[in-house]
Amino acid sequence: MAGDLSSLITPLSVTSTGVDASRDIITKAAHGLVIADTVYATASVDGLTAEQIYYVCGLKKLSYDGEVNPFTEGLVVTGGTSAATGIVALVVDGGSSGDLYLRRVRGEFIDNEPLTDTGTGGATTNGRAEVDPDRLQLCASLADLYNGVVVDLTGTTNLTLKKHIDPLNGVYVTRDADAIDGSEGAFQRLDFTGKVLDEWFGGSPDVANNGVANQAMINFARNTGGGRGGWNAGSRPTQLPMYYDSTADTGRWQGRLNLEGEGPANTEVFATGMSAPLFMSRRQVLPRDILQPAGHSVQGRSDGRLKGSDGSQGGLYALVGFHF
Repeated sequence: MAGDLSSLITPLSVTSTGVDASRDIITKAAHGLVIADTVYATASVDGLTAEQIYYVCGLKKLSYDGEVNPFTEGLVVTGGTSAATGIVALVVDGGSSGDLYLRRVRGEFIDNEPLTDTGTGGATTNGRAEVDPDRLQLCASLADLYNGVVVDLTGTTNLTLKKHIDPLNGVYVTRDADAIDGSEGAFQRLDFTGKVLDEWFGGSPDVANNGVANQAMINFARNTGGGRGGWNAGSRPTQLPMYYDSTADTGRWQGRLNLEGEGPANTEVFATGMSAPLFMSRRQVLPRDILQPAGHSVQGRSDGRLKGSDGSQGGLYALVGFHF
């Protein structure tokens, strides 16, 4: 068993400078965490359980002007031209103009489009949605992150979060009696050479959706410098989470997804919220900005092959790996 591995397993510690229990928002300037990072609180505080794993829910700031009616926190806003949507976590209203802080953003808001919420709120966007580097929320599960359901914070005590790159013990295994951060040692996979496989994190052909395992694989690869991962035959996902990196201003994913196989010209790669699918033929690699924004999924059949344009059996491509 290797010695102190805490610098590898928990490479980042963030201590908040503010906790807003009414909005469930944690504040720390330039905190360095990105959407879908896995973290744990070092102590039980504000309704969080010590050493329980949570997913980071990042926020995006969207400015507006020409306010018609005030926006309401907790409602969904929609861009009238782009059809992009997001849940309002925080409103900073300056009267005729202001800023919205959004979670679960789907699509890409554009400048100077009508913006309405599901109540009576209305204005015009002033720019595009930018990643907020200073605020975050937490989700209890990956499903909650997809759906925009955040943890209810019950207090305002400042807290410390530690980023954990391998909570499913895909590569590093800590004993139950030892510290979760690896400071008391951990076992390491002998076959780890820089590339990771989904099955190490629980991926299985017997699981209908391997999203949790896939995200764990992606997070580990993103944080260890190798930046490579893949799927063994028979264990490819029906949905591939695309939470690679939401720190870019565009919010688009920062990587490439490798596909291989023979497919007809109508083979389709698409994500919820895309204005149009990408049609492919033969072996290709997806460009880094095809899937937008971060958080959408590539849809596939249960055998790992992508759907055809009819949504059923048309695609012959297989997801085989990724790199950054």
